[in-house]
Amino acid sequence: MSISKEALLEKVRAAFTNVPYPEDTGIVSQADLWDSEGRLVLDALIGKHWTKIEPNIQRPVSKDVDAGGYTVFSHDNTLSFLTPEAFHFYLPAFLIASLDVPNNGFIIMSVLSSLSPDRFLMPSPVFAQKLALLTEDQREAIGMFWAYLFEHHPDEVSGYDLARIAEYWSKPRSSNTSRNVD
Repeated sequence: MSISKEALLEKVRAAFTNVPYPEDTGIVSQADLWDSEGRLVLDALIGKHWTKIEPNIQRPVSKDVDAGGYTVFSHDNTLSFLTPEAFHFYLPAFLIASLDVPNNGFIIMSVLSSLSPDRFLMPSPVFAQKLALLTEDQREAIGMFWAYLFEHHPDEVSGYDLARIAEYWSKPRSSNTSRNVD
């Protein structure tokens, strides 16, 4: 089954449309605010809905740090700084940007490493909390994202196991390593 980019984007937008904003104090953990990149992530996202993040705008976002053209999409570990609620809220922006931005290396690396089952072999409690917030519809959108990449951008995912990924994202939450949160 061929997946079109338009169908995938529609699925991602629909699946994440009702996720609530995580509150300004719930974007980055207090511990990560001591890290200059954690502070940049917070400054780039605070008060912004995921649909309003501009992946191509490169501008300093903190007067205290020489950002050197930093954007929230310009580093491959940005998603790791997000709290579980912020990860849940901002993930669709990263999924969409990884498909829409030319030369999206940092974005796609961040997304793939955050959503690869290989990462889940020894997940941290925070990482498990991030995945536990995803609904079945959101999991389906993520599975569709992976399938699209394998079909249309095989070079981006050449080091990943399609069968393992498809199996992981097609199972209900309770069958996976993440804990089920109601």
